[in-house]
Parts: sequence; structure tokens; C-alpha cells
Amino acid sequence: NEHVSSIAGDYTPPGGWFAGVGALVTLDGYRWDDFVPSGYVCDLYMRGGMLFGPAERRWLARLDCLGALPLTSGLVLTMRLGSGLRNAGNPNSHIYLGSREVRGIDDGVYWNGHAVYLNLELRQKIFVWNRFGLQLAAFSDGAVFRPMHSRGDLAGDEQAVSVGGGIRIVPTFLTQIVARFDAGMLLYPIERSFIQFGFAQFF
Repeated sequence: NEHVSSIAGDYTPPGGWFAGVGALVTLDGYRWDDFVPSGYVCDLYMRGGMLFGPAERRWLARLDCLGALPLTSGLVLTMRLGSGLRNAGNPNSHIYLGSREVRGIDDGVYWNGHAVYLNLELRQKIFVWNRFGLQLAAFSDGAVFRPMHSRGDLAGDEQAVSVGGGIRIVPTFLTQIVARFDAGMLLYPIERSFIQFGFAQFF
């Protein structure tokens, strides 16, 4: 059920009841490791349906992949690819892009009909001591996306690019808990520096 309230402007997106069907296909050849993972895992999700009320068709396709290539016993190149495509017409139905996809860009700004983003990290294990480890990382994030206007029509393609580096403190006795500190420079769509903290690997 979609209900729209608190409208600013002269246009109100339609509301109604959505019904549809979706399918998820996963290829999993990923080997998890605190410092040097390997392999790949990909999810393909497709969904289609109807928003009843305005009789508005909705469809969505998403592809999300994670990969890792060990280069030495402590050095690994990791990659995340994400992409989404959906029909225009309603800004409530969108592909979101924020600082969890490209480090340094603003959150709550880019609501898109189409988006593709790529994250690359080169991670180097420094040492492991008393069930704690230290890891250094260099990263680059990039995206190409097509934002939606408030009426649901698509704007032109835009790009986002950031680069930087960081440090990770890895408690090896905990699962998927990492103290992550990243700093870098956003190059597109504007130039500015940023700092980001988290309690997990970025991907």
C-alpha cells in the first residue's frame, strides 16, 4: 500500500495497492575470510506488477555482485558491482544511490530510474595479534546514474567518482564486525574531501 502525504508543490504522486511477482537467482562461489576472501557471488532479482488505483505498471531488475582476487597471502583486490533498472513514472519507485554506494556523495539526493556503481578496494593485511588484526585499504568508487524528477520523468545521465584510503581494525573473534575509517576525495559530481566511519567493511 502506497500513501502519499505532506506534499510540497503542485504535484501529488499517485498512491494505491501494489501486487506483483518476483524471482531471485544467486550464483555463489565466494569464500569468506577476515582478511583475504576469494571468489564471487552474484544476485539477479527481477520483479513486475501493478499499482492498483492509478493502474500503473511497475517493473524492476537488479544485479549485485561481490568478488575478491587474492594477490598474495595478505593482499587482496575486492570488487562490488551493483546495477538497477526500473520504469519511470513514479518517484516513489526508484533506484537509490547514496554514500553506501559511492563514498562522499550526499544521502537523500539521488533517486534514479537507472544506476550502475562499482567499488574497488585493494586491502593489505598488516598484522594479526591477540585475535585482533590491522588492514590498510586503497579504494575507488564510481557510478553512472539517471535521476528522476519529482513527476517521475528521467533526467540526463550523471556520474560520481571518489578515491581514497583507509584503515580497518578487525577483531577476528567476532563475525563481520570491523572498525572502518576511510578518508578520501569526491571528484564528481563536485570536488570535496570526506571522512567516513563504519562498523563493517564497506562491502
